[in-house]
Amino acid sequence: MDDDELLADPVLGGIVRKLHATQAKLDEALTKVTAHDERLNAHEDTWLRNGYAHQLREIATYHNGRFNRDGKGKAFDQQQFLDYVLRRAQANPAFANDLGVAYNEFARQDEFGLVAREAKERGRQQGQREGARSGSSAGPWGAPRVRPPHLGGVESLQDLTDDQVLSDPDIQEALGS
Repeated sequence: MDDDELLADPVLGGIVRKLHATQAKLDEALTKVTAHDERLNAHEDTWLRNGYAHQLREIATYHNGRFNRDGKGKAFDQQQFLDYVLRRAQANPAFANDLGVAYNEFARQDEFGLVAREAKERGRQQGQREGARSGSSAGPWGAPRVRPPHLGGVESLQDLTDDQVLSDPDIQEALGS
């Protein structure tokens, strides 16, 4: 029996019509659910893309402020960073979920180097401040410079005359005079 015969049948005709109406409604519902699913996936993709783009902008801002403040340092290379993330995500897919964690690992060596240079600079500045506070008579390592009074205002040993050297008590003692 074909559809026309079934529809003409007094007993099965009503059932077949209801079956066709139900099938049409099911097809319409399936079309709507498919369209909704596509919109939902597009929304999710957009949301994820925007989230990643925001994280990348934040990372680039931080990196350039930390490592390229004066324009002479290491600028953020987004492609190199993303390649690193994708390489690491092959071994551990969760690695790509949080770009901040990935960045911390990506920039670890640069951070160590910068921290060491900053510490060295702070030490140098502190040494200069302490040297300036101790006065101009301080020599290396904070030791005071001793200028024997009998030599006058001589700045270095090269400025001494032979008579001044020979009149120095330590020299006379060394010569046995």
